[in-house]
Amino acid sequence: PPRTATGASKRAVRRPSRAAIASTPARSLYQRVEIEKGRSPSRSNSTSWTRERRVSPNWVASPGRSRSGARRGGASDAATDPPTHSVLWIGQNQTLEESTDIYYGRRYAVYKSNVEAVIARHDAVIAAMGAPAPRWLVVSQFKTGYEEFQHELMSAALYRIAAEQPRVAFLNLYRLAGGETFDRQKYLVDGVHPSAAGAQFLAALMNHELKAALAASCPTDFDRSGFVDMVDYDEYVLAFEAGSIDADFDASGFVDVEDFTLFVEAFIAGC
Repeated sequence: PPRTATGASKRAVRRPSRAAIASTPARSLYQRVEIEKGRSPSRSNSTSWTRERRVSPNWVASPGRSRSGARRGGASDAATDPPTHSVLWIGQNQTLEESTDIYYGRRYAVYKSNVEAVIARHDAVIAAMGAPAPRWLVVSQFKTGYEEFQHELMSAALYRIAAEQPRVAFLNLYRLAGGETFDRQKYLVDGVHPSAAGAQFLAALMNHELKAALAASCPTDFDRSGFVDMVDYDEYVLAFEAGSIDADFDASGFVDVEDFTLFVEAFIAGC
């Protein structure tokens, strides 16, 4: 069970009042997202890279709802609120030009250019709404009927896009799902489209990977909501007072006053 380190200071915990915390100036939340990347064209092993991303305080967690789940007005909100984050899960139904370039040329230039064009078209629509360009998460396809080198080239193209564009991160679902060992019979209904079990399996993989990245990048987002707010502060206080190991902010193996002090400092700083 959590305990106080022998000889640790027993001075009273001086935590700022909830009102004082709430009055802290608005902060931009920056998250350092570390997600396993695809195989780089110039390397034989998988690599990782880090990107910094801003989470807008007006991010809509679900259509027509605020992050707290409350309705934001009429149903039209879901259609008119500009997105701050977009997910592009891609890697099936290649065009003839893409297929020729990848299969015969062992290159991904055409595929990469087309994916970049998809992102640019959506950015243009969002810009026309007077909104800033969104952050993108590009996700590679799990194993389907393509050969291994085709999947690897498509993943490498997405990796390169993310490496070149600060607003883009890459999740290598092909590798996360097991690469060539992905159980297509168990998780796909026709060799391409996931069954209900497949959808759950793939969603769990992606959810775990993204949550792990968030937890590592912004520990003051205590409830893993994507925001640093008073909910995080309240939940941390409860965990700290209960002596939960989750409140071991400095990963020392003990829950003590230093953890609380470091949490408050990081909370006020924004992450």
